[in-house]
Amino acid sequence: MPIYEYGCEKCGHQTEMLRPMAGADEPVACESCGQPMRRLQSVFSAAGGASLPITGPSSSPPGPGDCGPGCGCMMP
Repeated sequence: MPIYEYGCEKCGHQTEMLRPMAGADEPVACESCGQPMRRLQSVFSAAGGASLPITGPSSSPPGPGDCGPGCGCMMP
């Protein structure tokens, strides 16, 4: 189940709730003032995985072996 963030427009209180995706937009009452809260845009981070260099757009199409580290295609 994902964690959603909610914010109260009246008093500014914010909270997080573990809810099923189907219930993400169901009403949530503010714990501080009881008014309806709205779901906020969440920011998340992911841990693990390969560390790849961040590069800008390339002027040439990728060739064999240009997949980057950790690809696994074994192209030279």
